[in-house]
Amino acid sequence: MKNLFFSICFFTSNLLLAQIPEVNGWSVRTPESDSRIIYVSSTGDDSKAEVYVYKENIVGRDPSSPIITVKAFKTIAEAKKKLRSGFADWLLFKKGEEWNNELFGSIELRGASRKSPMVITTYGNTNVRPKIYTGNVTALNVIGSNCSNVMIEGLHFEAKHRTNNGEAVAIRIIETPFQNVLIENCYFTKFLSNITIHDPILNRNPSRSNLKVRRSVLVDAYTTGAQNAGGFFIDNVDSILFEDNVI
Repeated sequence: MKNLFFSICFFTSNLLLAQIPEVNGWSVRTPESDSRIIYVSSTGDDSKAEVYVYKENIVGRDPSSPIITVKAFKTIAEAKKKLRSGFADWLLFKKGEEWNNELFGSIELRGASRKSPMVITTYGNTNVRPKIYTGNVTALNVIGSNCSNVMIEGLHFEAKHRTNNGEAVAIRIIETPFQNVLIENCYFTKFLSNITIHDPILNRNPSRSNLKVRRSVLVDAYTTGAQNAGGFFIDNVDSILFEDNVI
């Protein structure tokens, strides 16, 4: 299927019944007092960047609309080092900007709790998503480490620089226990698979549960070899909400 409006729900537990806050259908998060607020801009400077703490109220009540000129990191590699596993830290990319051949790479994403997730989102005044252009390597890769209580929102992932033998994935979470993963308002295109979440060894212990993919676009996945391409591949996950997406 291509460019179809797609909404489907799979319920195998009660985890999804606890609704997260929404305004006009969009999920709303508020940092915790100890949350780190980390900004990334293509015009930033890794050597001069600052990590803000929400309770100090330097950037204001809404980190997505900071009241100061923030001192941002330039590279994803340096910015992600400041995220703490088990905390409700925020990593924000400036809207309207681009990163070429930069990746999250292998990363552990684990927030404090379902109500206090780690958040990867955006900031700025334009409505243009920040674009992360990759090549033959998976953009965000979680293999064998915990990936729970996390929200990824508002990003554009594109395998713009794939070559003929490249079989990259945008977001891949495999062989990994998780709970409470939300992907919302993202755009994925030109990967082998835009989202892949499964356990290839078919082992449900430890569990993978409460996955939500909402209001996102997953299009134009393609293969250059023997593998099958797809907008998404989700397997061996309990409690899935796949809602209001275009594929």
